[in-house]
Amino acid sequence: MKRIIGVVLIVVGVLAFAGSFVWRSYAEPRLVKYPTDVDETPMYSGTVTIYLDQKTYAPLAKPVVAPLQVSRHILAIGKLSTSDRVVLNENINLSAQGRFTGNLDAQYVMNRRTIRNVDSKSAWAFKPTNVVNRRPAYRLAFPFDTKPQSYLIYKNEVATTYRAKPAGEGEVQGLKVINFTGRQDKPLPVSPTYLEALSAITPLPSQLTLDQLKPILKARDRALRER
Repeated sequence: MKRIIGVVLIVVGVLAFAGSFVWRSYAEPRLVKYPTDVDETPMYSGTVTIYLDQKTYAPLAKPVVAPLQVSRHILAIGKLSTSDRVVLNENINLSAQGRFTGNLDAQYVMNRRTIRNVDSKSAWAFKPTNVVNRRPAYRLAFPFDTKPQSYLIYKNEVATTYRAKPAGEGEVQGLKVINFTGRQDKPLPVSPTYLEALSAITPLPSQLTLDQLKPILKARDRALRER
């Protein structure tokens, strides 16, 4: 049975970047245009839970939880940017101890005032030949005048958008912030290019036999009943 990747990705849980966002409210009055000299590398840490044997794809009797380190380098490409647009390269390195390591890269072209993505041949996801149109959604940053309202966000992994919704106010390192959450209730097929990029990090099957699929579906059904 071909293209059962949606099931595999749900069960394996290799990577999921949705979730929570914060915007530092103090930035709005200080910024007029998005800068063209950004060069930042935020670091993240967490865990990844692996539910399948990475060679046979059979469900593990006990899921393996491995430490996950994420390095995210965001670089503005000044020579490609203009007075109206900024071109940003995003290089994400993932490393799960003893399990996998690799990169997920992307490039964005944004309006420097509205911070919305614009249609451009320089905008791509996972490889330069996979040009994507993220217009008019946000990605990488919220607008300077961010308010507690819904915003359209582009998600590279599924090549479509979702809504980030306000979730109250909070504080981060002494700064007041607006919290946002993002949620996708219905399963969506992943982008073929994203699947290709993931397979370079940890090999994924392009097809599974019925015998291979049965225990995966049973495990998924059991997990859903236990919720």
